[in-house]
Formats: sequence, C-alpha cells, structure tokens
Amino acid sequence: MLINAFNLIDGLDGLCSGLVLVSLFVIAGLEFANGRPGYAITILTMAAAVAGFMKFNLNPAKIFLGDAGSMMLGFFLATSATQIGGERAVIGSIVLPIAIAGVPLLDVLLAVWRRSARNHLKKTNGEKKEGGIFAADKDHLHHRLLDLGLTQRRVAFLLQGLAVILAALCFVPIMMGGEGLVIALCGLVILGLFGLRHIARVE
Repeated sequence: MLINAFNLIDGLDGLCSGLVLVSLFVIAGLEFANGRPGYAITILTMAAAVAGFMKFNLNPAKIFLGDAGSMMLGFFLATSATQIGGERAVIGSIVLPIAIAGVPLLDVLLAVWRRSARNHLKKTNGEKKEGGIFAADKDHLHHRLLDLGLTQRRVAFLLQGLAVILAALCFVPIMMGGEGLVIALCGLVILGLFGLRHIARVE
C-alpha cells in the first residue's frame, strides 16, 4: 500500500520527494528514540540522497522520480518501518502508518473511495465502467489544490507541511503511550473536519 501511495502522490514537481524526506526523518527520529542509532544513520543516509535529488526536483524540475523511483522509495519506507514498534506495538501499529505516510495514504484511500463510488454510479446508470479503481483521474489532493489557484511549489510545501503536522501528532502516543492518544485523536479529528469541509468535497 505504501509503495502505491507514494507512486500515486508523485504528480507534482518536488511533492513525492519532499513527503519521502519527511517520512525518513520520522523513522530516523523513532529509531534514535528506540535506542537504535545504527538504523537511524542508515535512514539519514537515504534522507541525504533524497535531499540532494530534491534540489533538482523542485518546480521547475530538471529530473524526475518516475514510477521506478517513487515505488522504490515507498518500498524502502515500508521495509524500514517494520523495525519500529517495540513495547508500544499496539499503538504503533495504529498510528505509525499515519506518522510515516499520512498524506499519501489519505490520497490513496480517497482515490479508492472516489473511483469505487463513480463505478457504482455508472453501473447503476447503465454506463460502461472504464478501468475500475485503477482508472486515472485529476482529483488527487494536489490536483484539487492546484484548482484553487495555488502554484506547484505552494501545493508541494502545503502537503509536506500537513505531513509534518500529522507526524508530530502521531509522535505523541508513540512516545507517551496511551496517555498521549487522546491528544493525538483530538488533533486528527480537527484536521479531519477541516479536510472534509475544504478538500473532500469530490467524495
């Protein structure tokens, strides 16, 4: 799921690479917190490589990730995250995916819901379905923000900022256990209500 999430979110210059960078710093921070600096240094080495790539990937981009690059980075993140959990494995299993890849995963879930709903409507109306949930569309999160008149750079930085906020909220229960879960849930509910009002109108 992470592999495809980062592949689908790679629709703007600098967006996917910036989100990957945020995710790598989250994993590195958790590895340091869990007393595994060796793993953290490996993650930070990949972060340095992505940061060097991102310099030339910002709008207007000179180089691109493509499917191979975005899916490889998604695979790297997914496998790196399997080391994390420890004593807080139950809470970690719930919030860790959001902390590492909240924005790409949200985009995937919305895409599956949106495309499934459209296919159902077409079937109900007797129309021909085209491609199912794998049919491309122009309703991803970054497309909607572009439609609001934002530039590609602003959209990329906005979604990367959202990823940082989600990661910060998810760090609370991961580091504090059950005590911090209420704080994180309140923050996620507020973000969810804001998103439903301003972003999820298509769904």
